[in-house]
Amino acid sequence: MVPLPLADLAVQDQTARASEARLLESELGRQKEEVGILKQQLNEAHAVEKERKKLQEKVDKFESKVGNLTTCIARSAIDC
Repeated sequence: MVPLPLADLAVQDQTARASEARLLESELGRQKEEVGILKQQLNEAHAVEKERKKLQEKVDKFESKVGNLTTCIARSAIDC
């Protein structure tokens, strides 16, 4: 039979391990939640960048048209 003090130490050790496991599980849950938030932010950033590129293309086309129109006006060209 195991002496009582040794059994008490084993129980204390198991209790400490169980407590540590609960803390680690809790931290894992928080980390998973943070990863989810970061993934969502990354997806939003990609969407914003995609929209920015589309708008930049529109601006570039508009600036080109304005440049062409300005050239036509400067030349007084009728067929522009």
